[in-house]
Amino acid sequence: MALGSRIKGDLDEVQVFQRALDATQVLALLASPAAARPKASATPDATVAPAMVGGFNYNHPSLETCYATQRAPRFTDAYSRMQERPHSACWTSWIGHGGWEEVDDNGVKKRKNRTAWWVRLFPGPLRIPAYLLDKVTDDDVFTFRATWVAHTYIGNHTGNAVYKGGTDAKDLKPQDIKFFVKLTDFGIWNRGVRRSELDDDLKDVQIEFDLDTQGCAVKEGNPTQLKTIANWRSTPYLEYLIGTNKPASHDREVCSIEPAITKYEDKKGRLPLWDQEVLSEAGKRQGVVRWGQGVPSNYMWTPSYRCDWRELGNFGEETANTGGCVYIRADRVFTMSKSRDNEFLEVIEHIEKAMDPARNHLTYPPYRPGDTTANRVKNRPPVKGPLGNELQKVIPGNYDAAPGTPRGEPLWRGQKGTYSKNRRVFSGTPFSVPEDNWELPFGGTYCRYYTKDAYQKHGYANTQCDEYPFASTQEGAAKDKINYSIQGVHEDHNQDHGDALKAFYGHYRLLDYDPENTITKVSDSPFWVRITN
Repeated sequence: MALGSRIKGDLDEVQVFQRALDATQVLALLASPAAARPKASATPDATVAPAMVGGFNYNHPSLETCYATQRAPRFTDAYSRMQERPHSACWTSWIGHGGWEEVDDNGVKKRKNRTAWWVRLFPGPLRIPAYLLDKVTDDDVFTFRATWVAHTYIGNHTGNAVYKGGTDAKDLKPQDIKFFVKLTDFGIWNRGVRRSELDDDLKDVQIEFDLDTQGCAVKEGNPTQLKTIANWRSTPYLEYLIGTNKPASHDREVCSIEPAITKYEDKKGRLPLWDQEVLSEAGKRQGVVRWGQGVPSNYMWTPSYRCDWRELGNFGEETANTGGCVYIRADRVFTMSKSRDNEFLEVIEHIEKAMDPARNHLTYPPYRPGDTTANRVKNRPPVKGPLGNELQKVIPGNYDAAPGTPRGEPLWRGQKGTYSKNRRVFSGTPFSVPEDNWELPFGGTYCRYYTKDAYQKHGYANTQCDEYPFASTQEGAAKDKINYSIQGVHEDHNQDHGDALKAFYGHYRLLDYDPENTITKVSDSPFWVRITN
């Protein structure tokens, strides 16, 4: 018989979802020729790895680490599994070829008595030797496992070398990506039992791997490799170096890497080795394709990497980072620890209070009934109080808030000038509060009025005004003049926290919005905040 073709199963739904961004945000991340691909179907999302404030680590997985990725807990099938981090991605899946389709009926595997839909994905059967075809039955399935890992990097302060890359990265550029592939575990199975007596008969079966790219190019490694299973068994590893060149008109580029199994008999077909991003026709993010649930009518996107040539961090210092690449689908999370990062504990405690809906009605400036953005003026801030009618604020950026809620929405780097625009809402303008007989005629910050106790504790010369959301984001005080918080903190805490935030921006490539250089003309740098003990 001629074995048909299929991909086995779906990736389990996971309990931790990546954030679902709205249409404009999704298009900002993915709408480029390098990322767009035609059609697919959506199932739930993949895992994420938050970024920490402390010592920087790429957290690059090995092929073996990816191979051991644990299944998610909610469904019975877990053939395709992913790890997605800011500086890496990995994918591993069992791939099967057979002439029938199995379905999950309340946890029980059942066989459909019809030709599987996935047979149509391929132009013809694998090149199976005739002597092997005489030994297999309709119930046999030929399977193997495909695994790949991608590693991205960031630049040092010069932009000519990789930051903290170790000896393996000494000759890399910040816009280089290492890509590793492994094909293993070739065998024929019958209803869950491996027919090991046929292992040797598979040695002459040929499988071709192909690596396509868009927005970047393979610098090292043969993109197309046709090998027998005997050769795959003896040399299962492939290694590639992929480079991204700076566009003439932009300071960033999107690199899409598209591994596939491609050759069947004398024709070409592409079996994608990734779980595709899916958008609705309106651009709303639906999830990630897990092959095994049909071919849908909406759009899908390849896993892609955004590379840039910008200087970020503490400018001019050796701690700065110039250029680098990040994996677009991974969440970037500014994670602060109250025990580890106690050098700016006062700022952490302020942000924690601002993000807490049970306590942020006590943050400053107060928000009360009848208060609107339109009627707020800088020279007449709300009276300090408390008056007992303070309202909760809706402050975004909280990674632990429910996805899709206002509090769980990301923060976005604003364009140049955003910082001063946000600060001017509560700083540098003379103001008075007649109800409290308070006046600051020469300009200053609301912090001196609302958090006078902090200035008395540390001394006026040693106290600075902290704000959340950060002044460098488009969600800062200028957005609606209500849903933000300020607090006087010790200047050392404020400056140390500012250095940590700059380092986070540099390490995880949070670029300020620059419409002249941003391909999509909208910001492509969302991130969240998380506070731990």
